[in-house]
Amino acid sequence: VGSDEYIFVSTLFLSTMPANSLIHSIQRIENKAQHEAFALHKKTVCREVGADFDDKQMVRMLFHGTSEASTHDIIHGIAAGFEPSAAGTSTGAIWGDGTYFARDASYSNDYAGISVSS
Repeated sequence: VGSDEYIFVSTLFLSTMPANSLIHSIQRIENKAQHEAFALHKKTVCREVGADFDDKQMVRMLFHGTSEASTHDIIHGIAAGFEPSAAGTSTGAIWGDGTYFARDASYSNDYAGISVSS
């Protein structure tokens, strides 16, 4: 709480959520293999685009709404990470197979299960 990353993520999240929305916690969870693949691809695109590469225009922070059980599978499952082969199993895949992300947290929130903690 209070880090630049926390402030950035919480501000981005709350910017499209209803005014009465609360954040109970934010946790950074990173799949090393997927993150390294992303970084390598980003470096390749940066090299190809050259001086026209603009990180703020070409990289987006997106949201993914899912249930608590699916969150556990994404983090700890056999093939940890976002796996397109498992996508849409509970909500359908209106645009075809794949893992869906949204620009607005409010849209992803519609796909997130409600968790009540004691």
